[in-house]
Amino acid sequence: MAHYAGRCDQPEEAALSQYFDMGDQTLWNPSNGASRLFISQVSLYEAELGLPSGIGPVKADECQIEPTKFKAFVDALLAWHRE
Repeated sequence: MAHYAGRCDQPEEAALSQYFDMGDQTLWNPSNGASRLFISQVSLYEAELGLPSGIGPVKADECQIEPTKFKAFVDALLAWHRE
């Protein structure tokens, strides 16, 4: 049976978790299921806010986060929740 990492169209051999990295630092290493839920939620908020999250595509079992875009996204998300 194949295991999947991140999006279901990207099969990986025995990948059990995802790495969300900013540069060389790993910020989070959730299971594949938690990662899929998180990415789905991020997509919804990106659409609602009209902003990119800065969270790059999942490649293999890694995802790079672009700090400047991520900060703008988080700031906008917090402001939206406070309204």
